Amino acid sequence: MTRQQKLIVYSSVALLGSSYFAYRSIRKRQVYDEMIILIDSSGGGQANIDRNISALSGSLHTNILASNPDKNIIMLSQEKVKQKAEEMEEAIDGLGTDESKITSILSYVKDKFALSQIASWYRTKYNETLEDALKGDLSTSDFRKLVTSKMSKLPTVRFA
Repeated sequence: MTRQQKLIVYSSVALLGSSYFAYRSIRKRQVYDEMIILIDSSGGGQANIDRNISALSGSLHTNILASNPDKNIIMLSQEKVKQKAEEMEEAIDGLGTDESKITSILSYVKDKFALSQIASWYRTKYNETLEDALKGDLSTSDFRKLVTSKMSKLPTVRFA
C-alpha cells in the first residue's frame, strides 16, 4: 500500500470515528430534549405527574375532599360519573379503541378531581384502574397524546 493510500484510509477512519462521536453527542442531546418535553407536557414536574396518576387511579378526589372539608368543591353528579365511566369502558372495550370518544370524555371533565371521580367509579365497577385500562389499549405515544397532554392542562380542583 502506498503512502497516499494509507493516508486516505487513516483519514477515512478518523473521519468515521469523529462522525460517530458527533452522532452520539447529538443523540444524547435529543434524548435529553425529549425528556424535557415529556416533563413540560405533563405539567412540569413530579408533583403534577403524581396528581395525574392519582386522578387516573381514582384516589385524588378522596384526598382533596379529606384535606378541604369546608370548601365548596365543584363535583360531578353520581349519574354523570357513572355515565362517563361507562362511556369510557365502551371506548376501551372490544376490538380497537375509540380514541375520539376518549378525547370527548377527557374534554368534558374540567379538572382532575372530576376525572378522579370517574376513575374511582370505573375501578369499582370494572376491577381495573382507568390508567391501566388506557395504557393497555393505547400505545405509549397515544396515551401521552390523548391523556397526559389533556391532563396537564386541567386544574387539580375547582371551587364554587
